[in-house]
Amino acid sequence: MIIECSESFLSLFGFESTEWNELIGTNGFNLLIEYNSEKFKQYFEELLEKGFLNDKEGIFTRKDGSQFVGSVNLSMVNDASKKPLYIIGIIRDITHQKEIEKTSLEKEKLLQQSEERSRMIIDSIVHIILEVDIKGNVLYISPQVYQILGYHPEKLFGKDGYDLLHPEDKDRVLKVIENAVTFNKQINIEFRLRHKNGHYLPMLLYANIKEINGELRIIGSLIDLTDKKDNEMKLRVSEEKYRRLYETAQVGFWTSRIEDDEIINANDKMASIVGLTRAEDITETRLTDYIKEEQVKKLHDLLQEFGIVSNFEARLANPSGIKKTISITARLFKDINYGYVIEGFMIEITYLKKTKDALKQSQEMFQLVLNNIPQFIFWKDINSCYLGCNENFARVAGVRNPEDIVGKTDKDLVWQEEEVDFIHETDALVIESNCAEFHIMEQQLQADGKHAWLDTNKIPLHDTEGNVVGLLGTFEDITERINGEIAIKKSEAKYREAFQNANLLKDLFSHDINNILQSIQTANEIYDLEVKKNNYKKLNEISDIIKMQINRGAKLVNNIRKLSLLENSEIPLEPISVFDVLDDSIERIKSMFPHKKIIFQKKSVSNELKCHANEFLHEIFDNILLNAIIYNDKKIIKIKINITRETRNEKKFIIISIRDNGIGIEDIRKETIFQRIYNKDKTISGVGLGLSLVKKIVESYEGEIWIEDVLQGDPSKGSKFIILIPEALITMKF
Repeated sequence: MIIECSESFLSLFGFESTEWNELIGTNGFNLLIEYNSEKFKQYFEELLEKGFLNDKEGIFTRKDGSQFVGSVNLSMVNDASKKPLYIIGIIRDITHQKEIEKTSLEKEKLLQQSEERSRMIIDSIVHIILEVDIKGNVLYISPQVYQILGYHPEKLFGKDGYDLLHPEDKDRVLKVIENAVTFNKQINIEFRLRHKNGHYLPMLLYANIKEINGELRIIGSLIDLTDKKDNEMKLRVSEEKYRRLYETAQVGFWTSRIEDDEIINANDKMASIVGLTRAEDITETRLTDYIKEEQVKKLHDLLQEFGIVSNFEARLANPSGIKKTISITARLFKDINYGYVIEGFMIEITYLKKTKDALKQSQEMFQLVLNNIPQFIFWKDINSCYLGCNENFARVAGVRNPEDIVGKTDKDLVWQEEEVDFIHETDALVIESNCAEFHIMEQQLQADGKHAWLDTNKIPLHDTEGNVVGLLGTFEDITERINGEIAIKKSEAKYREAFQNANLLKDLFSHDINNILQSIQTANEIYDLEVKKNNYKKLNEISDIIKMQINRGAKLVNNIRKLSLLENSEIPLEPISVFDVLDDSIERIKSMFPHKKIIFQKKSVSNELKCHANEFLHEIFDNILLNAIIYNDKKIIKIKINITRETRNEKKFIIISIRDNGIGIEDIRKETIFQRIYNKDKTISGVGLGLSLVKKIVESYEGEIWIEDVLQGDPSKGSKFIILIPEALITMKF
């Protein structure tokens, strides 16, 4: 709190001398701007600790809201017990002083930046910047002197720069400098300076004479002329080579104006081509004196459109009347003396033209021969890129003309990927081994969609030095021959299988029908004996046996008929209800064994399941259920049927599991039970054809069937037949 203040204090803060009461009793910290008040609180703590503060700066606010920078000195006044009583302070306005300091700092910063920029500019200049006095003493030299002459700059300061001059150049340089001083001229002179390694470099001094502090200084730059001198030498050598080439070349060079076709320059070969002797004889003549006007006009048009023309053919008639064919390459450009001119060269290609025409005729004849032979012919380079073919090959490869195949590879044609891989393998074998490969049998998908069989021959091609440069290939379409051979083999196999099947069916039929008849005869003999004993209960059992054997015989004949039908014709498949057919089979089997106790248990994910099948579906269920009863020694026969769905490879199937509690099937018989064989061992009973028929039917549905033990590893606990048949998905119609 302010308890007393001077008039200068009031004036400093914008108060009149009569307004002291507005400050007395107020908090002195309120005179500070807000963001500095925290700092002065820290100063206050320091004041309490030390008892004084000197030259603490802050920003204060006047009555009218203006601000100034003030410097504060404070002293703490204590009582006799050293307890603080009040603070005496002095505030000075140092705003102007701060502005001067700020301006000085900014100027100093700008000066530093200017010096830095100057230094960067000098360092970035590729030439040497130097300052020497009239006597040649080096006062300053830029760092580039190290890159160009090999000297560190500091090693040259105060040294006589004239000592680095080549002895032959020194007097001349000194005279130029003396003249520049006398007449206040710029210095522009070339001379040689010694490199640190001892050799001399050509340099250019570009400098001015300046007076600094009453002394004359040479200030300027040294430019390394090494590249320039090298380029000048190369240019002179190049010009000399060009001149000799121009005069002695076996190509006719000329330059002519485009406006009137006047030849303004030419070499001796140009004169020779047009039937003259020397270059001088052709100058000031015109192109149209030697080439027809319409051809010259066409050359002009092409040059004006494209600026350059290559291999332009023209007919030349020289003064002696001999006609020649020439090839012209020329360009159009603007000459400072003649305006737009044509600069070009010509060569005579009369013989080359005749040879080219003869070669073209020969190639056309060769291609004509190739196109009219029945074989398919092609040739490639060592990278298996096609160089040519005949029309037959082009047709199957899917290209319009033989020339369209040039530059293509087998990947660009219609072949399949595996065919391309095989082709490249055989190509590489022929090229790398340098040996021909004959009668390569391969398949090929041709452009018309035909799958063809080919008999291919490939032989290596050589250059004049015997190096392999490619291969020549030919092939014949042997599809008809292969198909014929396949058909014969299939026919042989079919008739052989039919013959074997006939013999097998004959053996099966004779064997099984003999067993059936033997069983009926035995039952009949027992029947006669029991009649005499009036054992009518036993008679019913014997009657059942006879009926069952008769059914077996009928079943055998029916199975042989159906197996023959399956093997010799295709019966269409249609959606069939699995439950309906299974229920029919169960009822049919029950009726065959009225005196046996049979329990059927069915479980299914749905009663509406349908599969792709035909009229033979019930044969699958009949055979499996019949075997489950026949080969069962239990008093109560239990058959459990479970029907589920399964998806395999994105295809839906119905899985039917039929398990029994019969005598089971040994593992060794599981492998052969579905095969179409019969066991000649009379001790093993049963019809051997039923399960082979079941497997045949399931496979015709594109399904599967297999056998497992009810209790894994123990066949005596019963068998489980698992049938997998494709599900028929029914589309709803509205």
